[in-house]
This record gives sequence, structure tokens and C-alpha cells, in this order.
Amino acid sequence: MDWLLRDIRYGSRSLARSPGFTVIAAITLAIGISANTSIFSVIEAVILRPLPYKDPARLVLLADSGNPEDGGFLYKDFDVIKSQNRTLEDIAEYFRDSGFSRLGIVVQPLRINLTGNTRLAFAVLFSAVVFILLIACTNVANLLLARGSAREREIAIRAALGANRTRIVRQLFTENALLAAVSGCLGLLLSPLGVKGLIALAPSDIPRIHEAGLDGGVLAFTFGICFIAAVFFGLVPAWRMVDTIQPLKSFGAGIAANLAVKRAHDFFVIAEFAIVTVLLVGAGLLVRSFVAIESVDPGFEAEQILTMNISLPGATRERTNDSYNTVLERVRGLPGVQAAGAVDSLLDLGKISDLGLRSIEGRSPEPEERWTPLRWTAVRGDYFQAMGARLLRGRYFAPQDGPNSPLVAIIDERMARRYWTGEDAIGRRFQGQDARGQNDDWLTVVGIVADMRRSGLDKEPIPHVYEPNTQAIGGYRTADLVVRVAGSAGALSSPLRAVVRESDRAALLSSVMTLQTELWDQLSPRRFQALLLSLFSLVALLLAGVGIYGVLGYSVTRRTHEIGIRMALGAHPREVARLVVKDGAKFAVIGLLIGVIGAAAITQFLKSLLFGIASTDPVTFVGVAVLLMATALLACYLPAQRAARVDPIVALRYE
Repeated sequence: MDWLLRDIRYGSRSLARSPGFTVIAAITLAIGISANTSIFSVIEAVILRPLPYKDPARLVLLADSGNPEDGGFLYKDFDVIKSQNRTLEDIAEYFRDSGFSRLGIVVQPLRINLTGNTRLAFAVLFSAVVFILLIACTNVANLLLARGSAREREIAIRAALGANRTRIVRQLFTENALLAAVSGCLGLLLSPLGVKGLIALAPSDIPRIHEAGLDGGVLAFTFGICFIAAVFFGLVPAWRMVDTIQPLKSFGAGIAANLAVKRAHDFFVIAEFAIVTVLLVGAGLLVRSFVAIESVDPGFEAEQILTMNISLPGATRERTNDSYNTVLERVRGLPGVQAAGAVDSLLDLGKISDLGLRSIEGRSPEPEERWTPLRWTAVRGDYFQAMGARLLRGRYFAPQDGPNSPLVAIIDERMARRYWTGEDAIGRRFQGQDARGQNDDWLTVVGIVADMRRSGLDKEPIPHVYEPNTQAIGGYRTADLVVRVAGSAGALSSPLRAVVRESDRAALLSSVMTLQTELWDQLSPRRFQALLLSLFSLVALLLAGVGIYGVLGYSVTRRTHEIGIRMALGAHPREVARLVVKDGAKFAVIGLLIGVIGAAAITQFLKSLLFGIASTDPVTFVGVAVLLMATALLACYLPAQRAARVDPIVALRYE
């Protein structure tokens, strides 16, 4: 252990003698370590941490085999399952509105329910911060190689005094491990800020994200990446540096050594630009997808619309109907209200079942194997007018469409194209899947509205059948209130809530929100992904720019004698500057080409996160290439100017 303590003391003194190098290297590494620790702490809390129950591995979820993510059972089916259970120790139930019950059962481990895209997004973000750490490590490796050139005499003397290569490498690696430890501590100090930032930016529906923090698992992860970083940026450069230094170095050996170090510098910079190309392409694709989604026409006018959910637990069908009708009457009387209606589900954010029609007048119904998603929706009052939905043909529902009147329906464009392609669907009749015993269940199409993206702006519209609440099965459950106002929507929030509260004191009311806010919340996962990946990419771009600047600065220093000879022989300062810029641009172009090839392959895995663009979007790739080359040229500017100002007389005395 004595040798280790000696190495640590010597390494500490060596780092203290070079405070500029130590500070820059420690901050560079700390950025990468902090980013990795912050993202990992969120992943550990959301995905990796066990559920807070006794023996969580023994907990399973019984779900509908046709819809294991969202499907449930009717209570009568639960009683049957519980009475026939012979395998499970105990069964309990929880209640939700899960639609229909089927006969199939699937048993799956109880776990945090995340969508596939959410898991993929976390994987993408974690990959991004790993790339940042790699870039940080390559920058520090370049700094170490440059510092090693200044320590050639020291290492050569130690080798001449009998120190073998393994001993010298061990000493250099100890210094680098100390540097990694300091960077890790600094990264841990920065990590809580990163975690707080991630929690603030993250969508509200990510489970357990507020539990993210620095615990034992996160600290172990940070220790691990510090060790890996020390090996990556420290051991390889140290071995290379010692390998190129001889105790009594000849002129030819010195040239060979310098060439070997230069190749290492070049390799690291090219690798940095290749990595940052992949990151920038990924970020560019996500940003362009987000912009494409924001420009989508939702099929309704979300501005100036207030929404609220009104729940009446335990109320009878008649009382529920009366209460909702009373609410609409009073809401219409508020100053500034242009239209008011209600719907059984404001947005269709869950899984939509595949459905078909039981009968279609004049033709055979489609077979069940050809069914696709179809949504039946009950509406009340002036729902379509409140939503600003465009009526393409026919009429809206009217007061005469009551429970004893002929059944009517309004359909959207998708529904019309699905069953009456190239025909006028107005006046057509069809039957749903549930027999009602009324007018033989025939519904007549009285209106066609434009498609509304009720399942999300990033999803294609699905066919809809809209029924008046007076005729729909379960139509009394129109709990989502929709109100179109003139002027400021926020000014009417309190009066609207007061009117609803006065109409029914027993009602449970949600917060009053604008529909624009609802849509904004829908996009929060994509906004989170695009923002973070863009931020990480810009950090990587900055580090890559610093890297090429450092390499060219080192190159100018090492070539001062050569530059002096060129200028003494008549080279113009502009030609010398062009030589330096050409050298830097070469690194950037090679790294860019490698990165474009890698990005074209890696971004194939991002397809499910994209919208409206291809994973090989040429605008993104060209934009990234222009940005990278501009950054590279900017990073080349200062070293080029420095080279152009070299005094030949001073340079010829340099060595």
C-alpha cells in the first residue's frame, strides 16, 4: 500500500502544479458525469426501483388478454375468477372505467406502466448523456496528451533512472484516477440541480419521477462511470505517451513520437465530431417532428374553449340527466359564453377497440377480421358548435332528436370514407353492435363533420359515430363540459365553476382548463424529449468545438518552428492561416461523414418517436452538416490567427 500512497501524494502535487489543466479537465468531466448521474437517477426511480410492497416480485396483474394494458373485467367476472382461483394466494380488485369485459385472461408481473415510446425516450436520453461523457473523456484525453508533451523530459529522466514502462503508466493512471475522483465529486454536487431540472421539465404523468434523487444505487453508478472514465481518458493516453518517449531520444525517434501523439489527437477529434453528428441529427429529427405536430390541424378550434369534468357519484340516470341539462342552461346564460355542450369523453387518449357495424343498409357488413378502431361518442347540447367542429354536410343535432324519435347520428369524414367511399353518406342507415330494441336499431346519418384528432395530435384521426345523449346507450354520462367563450377564457373560469357548483352541490368538479392547455399537455412528452436532446446536443457541440480548438492550438504550438521556416521562406500569413483551417476542417469533414453514416443507421430506432418526417430527413442532415462545419471553422479561427501572427525570428529560435 506504500507505493499507492506515494503515487497518490505525487499525483496530487502534480495536479496542483497545473491548476489551469486540472480545473478545465475536472469541469469538462464533471459535465458528463453530472448529466449521466441526473438521467440515471430518474431512470432508477421510474423504471429500476422495486415497487414499495412486500415481495413485489410475487405480485401479478390479471388483465384482459385482448387489451392487457388497459382492459379490465366486469365485477361479476371478477367474482367468478376469485371463486375459481387455485393458484394465487389472494386476489383484490380496483375500480376504473375499463370498457367491456372479455373472456380471455392474461397474467403479467405488476410493474410501473410506461408506454413503449416513454421507455424508448429514456433510452435515447441516456444514450445521449453517455455520448456526452465520451466526448468529455476524449477532450480530457487530448489535454493529457498535450500535457504529456510538456512532461517528456520528466518522464524521460525517470525512465533513464530505471523506472519501467509499467511503473510510469501506473503513476500516470493514478493521477488520472484522482482527476476522475475530483470530477465525480463535482458532478455529484451538480447532479441535484440536474435532477430538479429534469423533474420540472418532465411530463406530469411519468410515475414516481418526483422520487428521483441521489441514493445508494445512484452513487454506485456514479462511482462506476468515474472508474470507466479514468480508464478511458487516462490509461490509453498514458500508455501511448510512455510508449513514445525514450530515455535518450534521437531526432528521428522524436519525429516518430510526435507523429504518434498527433494521430491520437486527430483520432479523438474525429470521434468527437462523429458522436456529436449523431446527437444533433437525433435532436433535429425530434425538434422537426415537434414542429410538425404543432402545425397539425386538430379539426376543431381549441382557442377560447374551457373544459371541466363534472362527476355525480351515486346519482341515478334521471338525476344525472337533469343535473347536466341544468348546468348547460345556466352556463349558456353567463356573459361571454357563445356555445356550451358536453361529451362522454373529451379526448380519446386510451386504446380504441376495433369495431365494425352490425348492419349497413344496402350492403353486407364487413367481416370481424377486417375491423379497425371505431369510436362511438355521446354528446349533449351544442357540443359541435362549442368545439368549433366544421360541419361539412347535413345538420347538427336538434331538440327533436329525442328518445322517442328515429335514431340519428353524425359521423366524421373517416367514417364516411370507410363505409361510403365516393358516395354521399347523408341519409344512409346502419346498425351498431349493441341491439337496443328500438326501431330495429337503425341509425340515420344526418350530418358529417370534419375529422377531429381526439386521440392526439400525433395520431391519425379514427372514424367516429356521434349520437345525441337522448338516444345513445349510456348517453346520460356526458361528464365533460365544453364551453366556447368570447374574450379572455381565464376570466370566465371562476364564474363557470361557481355556476356548476350552484347547479349541483354534490357534484365533484375537476379544475377548469382551456382546451389549448389540454393539447399542450398532450405534447409534453415530445417537448420533454426534444428539449433535453437538443440541450445535450448543444453541450456536445460545445465540447467538440472546444476539442478541435484545443487540438489546433496544440498543433500550432508544436509546429511553431515549421511555421517560422515557412514564413521566412516567403509564405504569406494568410496562407499559414489557411493551412491551419484546412487541417481543422479535415477533421470535421471526416467526423461528419462517419457520423452521418452512423446517424442514418441509429435513427432507424427513433421512427416511433417521429411524426411527419422520415428518419433520413434530408433537411435535418443538411442542417446538421452546416452547423457542424460552421462550428469547426469558428473553432479554427483563433488558432489560425495565432499561427498567422508568428514572428519568423522568434519561431526559428523556438527549439
